[in-house]
Amino acid sequence: MQEVNSCWQKWANFLKERHLEEITITLLEAAGPLKFLAAQMVYAGIPLLNTFTPSKRDRKSVV
Repeated sequence: MQEVNSCWQKWANFLKERHLEEITITLLEAAGPLKFLAAQMVYAGIPLLNTFTPSKRDRKSVV
């Protein structure tokens, strides 16, 4: 858990040193509603994703 906090701290310091805090906050807040659109795209794409993954029946024949 300490490594995760350290990683985020490094990222925050990187943004702060380059004076990119405000633009980053603005972009993250603006992108918030896009997660619903992305979730719908993933949900709609499940049949396509299933064509690339073997079914349980196929996995049993391989093992």
